[in-house]
Amino acid sequence: MRDLYDASRDPAHRKQRSGLTSELVAAASHVAFEQALDEQRRWGEWALDRKAWKEAGEAYDLGLMAN
Repeated sequence: MRDLYDASRDPAHRKQRSGLTSELVAAASHVAFEQALDEQRRWGEWALDRKAWKEAGEAYDLGLMAN
C-alpha cells in the first residue's frame, strides 16, 4: 500500500495503508510482538517522511500501547 500511495498520491491509498497497519499491529502484538513493532516503526517513519505529524504520532502511540 505504501508503494501504491507513493505512486498515486491518492489520499484513499494512504488512509487504507494506515488503517491496515493499525489493525496489523493491534492483532499481531500478541503473537509476533517484534514484527508488529517493526511495522509500526516503518509506518511512523513513513508518516514523518511525508510530514504527516499527527499520523506519525498515532503510529508511535500505537507502538507504545502495544507494550
